Amino acid sequence: MGDTALTSAASYGNTYAVEDLLLAGADMDYKNKFKNNMTAYQLTMQGGHLETAEVLRKWAKFKREQTKEELDELGYLLGDLNEIVCDYTFEPIK
Repeated sequence: MGDTALTSAASYGNTYAVEDLLLAGADMDYKNKFKNNMTAYQLTMQGGHLETAEVLRKWAKFKREQTKEELDELGYLLGDLNEIVCDYTFEPIK
């Protein structure tokens, strides 16, 4: 696989396109096979596009926090069911 819209925008430091693509659901963990298996974040850092790299870093943090909140909510909702069905310990992903 080659460039995605996100890896291309990231490699050129196109911050606005990166923001739009992330909001549209682009996979920021995709590794571009033709550019040394680098992610969009790595491509921005390689190109010295610090503003774009910061957008990607903040997006990754936002997604981790969102996932933790979703997992916490799921754990809360499953709590009663798990007491009945099995001995279940919920530990959110860090």
